[in-house]
Parts: sequence; structure tokens; C-alpha cells
Amino acid sequence: MELFEINFLIMSIFGIAIFVTMFVLIFSQIKKQKNQPKLMVYATVIGKREDHRRIDHNRHTYYYVTFKVEGGDRIELVVNGSEYGLLFEGDSGKLTFQGNVFIDFQTE
Repeated sequence: MELFEINFLIMSIFGIAIFVTMFVLIFSQIKKQKNQPKLMVYATVIGKREDHRRIDHNRHTYYYVTFKVEGGDRIELVVNGSEYGLLFEGDSGKLTFQGNVFIDFQTE
């Protein structure tokens, strides 16, 4: 019985350590993202794509839009389904984003 208790204790500590590490990593990523400046730039939609994933027998769709911004750089951002449906390749306007988070796109 003593061996079982030692193994259980080690596995419990290991599990808690993994949980704490994941929490710290997620929190630091959110903090880093929030510290990024909000930028508004002129951009053109140059591509769209969907990524379908199956998680726990549920299908999830992630929507991505690629923008070409002033200076020629390209940025791919995750957008929600309704925004995805309203954006078309060739649309130009003001893109607002923070780090790698899409905020808004206003066409002209």
C-alpha cells in the first residue's frame, strides 16, 4: 500500500505542476497580448480560409482572413463567422487589431 500512496502523491504533484504551468503560460500570453498597442492601418483583404477541427466529437470552424497592410506586410488574423461572411477578397479599408487579435475592419 505504501508504494501506491507514493506513486499517487508523485502523480498528483506532477498533475498540479502541469496545471499551474499551463495557467501561467496562458496568463502571460494574455498579458502580453493586452500590452500590445492597438493599431489602425489601411489594408486590403487578400485571402480567406477556414479550418475545420473535430474536438471531443464536436466540429469547430475557425475563420482566418489575410490582410495586406501599408508597406506590403501580410497579416493573418482569426475572425468570427459573421465578420468572415462580410469580408471579401479585394475589400479595402481601415483594419484595427491588437497584436494578433482582430478588432474591426471598416470598408471604404
